[in-house]
Amino acid sequence: MHKPVIILGAGITGLALGYFLQQRGIDFLILEKDARPGGHIRSFREGPYLMDVGPNSLQAQHPHVQQLIDELNLQAQQVFARPTASKRYVFRKGRLHPIPMDPKALLSSRLLSFQAKWQLLKEPFIKPDKQQTAESIASFTRRRLGEEWLDYVVNPFVGGVFAGDPERLHLRSAFPMIYRLEQEFGSLLKGMKRLAREKKNTAGHRGGLFSFQSGMQTLPDVLYVRLREQVLLQTAAVSIHRRSAGFELVCTGSSGKEVFTCDRLVSTIPAYAAADLLDEAFAWVKPHLRAIIYPPVMVVFATYPRKAIRQPLDGFGFLVPAKENLSFLGAIWNSAIFPERSPDDQAAFTLFAGGMRHPEIAGAAHPAWVARMLKEFEQIMGIDHPPVFARQWFWQQAIPQYDLYYPEHELAFQKLEQQNPGLYLAGNYRGGISVGNCVVSAYELAEHIASRLKD
Repeated sequence: MHKPVIILGAGITGLALGYFLQQRGIDFLILEKDARPGGHIRSFREGPYLMDVGPNSLQAQHPHVQQLIDELNLQAQQVFARPTASKRYVFRKGRLHPIPMDPKALLSSRLLSFQAKWQLLKEPFIKPDKQQTAESIASFTRRRLGEEWLDYVVNPFVGGVFAGDPERLHLRSAFPMIYRLEQEFGSLLKGMKRLAREKKNTAGHRGGLFSFQSGMQTLPDVLYVRLREQVLLQTAAVSIHRRSAGFELVCTGSSGKEVFTCDRLVSTIPAYAAADLLDEAFAWVKPHLRAIIYPPVMVVFATYPRKAIRQPLDGFGFLVPAKENLSFLGAIWNSAIFPERSPDDQAAFTLFAGGMRHPEIAGAAHPAWVARMLKEFEQIMGIDHPPVFARQWFWQQAIPQYDLYYPEHELAFQKLEQQNPGLYLAGNYRGGISVGNCVVSAYELAEHIASRLKD
């Protein structure tokens, strides 16, 4: 079978790309090895309980995201986070402390010492380092804010977003906006103030944190329904070959061995999986693909009687700094963010563990690790009751890490695409890890492919 465009992977990037190509009248085929679409976006409903074991929410920060929701007629199913969800906590020395979000809150905060607060006030007067292109997030934070900000704000934040280690993540690749603030404005505070003013003065798209009535899997499920005729599930690619005119994919499916050809090939599968498929003509790029680290992550969903919880549920949840030596990275207070995640007399929570902080979780006894997580969580939350309901999910390879070697890998990926016109590498290891990042990247790639087809 021949198609103008073949997309490997029916995760959110592959499905969104297919949708945007369809909108432009471009014929394509999506090949997915699993029996279901969606990749790491997975929602489960078990009785009165609704669980997301992958991404739990989506930010409509970019017009393409809300545009997609509107075009799929999903507005009625959108559930926006409660206003209190903007409040986030950090655990330090036996207590939960709100992260200060304004100068008044910072002055009264017990999360940070007077010295750390003073360091923030001095930050605008620290000269930017224009030479630091290979700087880690940890090094950047020490240079501009000091060790305490790294330990009790940045470290837990990076653990919550990337399940990563700020000592190993590359600032410009993992958090390009923060890098640009220093480069363009000379200071984080000056840059954030300018951006806040611009955002306030700009009338534009709707924004805000949201999910769906049936969880995040609603989005890939609806995309799949729209694209069903152009998606082959349970069709696993075995090898990719460059041919004189386009590309050849050897696959195995329900009918046995199948061969597909295409003019343009987009891989949206994980980097390590793409490395396994490319033939020896692409041998030079395989080490770069395999070098992208995807650490393991354990997800635990648990509910408790509301009357047994002493901690007020007035925020998004809390993050745990590495210095606190706990077994998990943080917890989301699901019932405080979105409705109908559990019965009204119970509160639902999602805990995360592993990542770059505890990669050894991959070989650990999971029941024992989960028991320790829940015990520590109950102590922090002041819960004197066992879980009413609990489930766990383990991702052997979860979130790609944009580490200090990432710029080197990205250059290799760009070289691959330049040397092989029509071949594209996409997915959350390029352009950002969030669902929103993936949607935006898919939109931009669809625009690029459409423009090339017109040439």
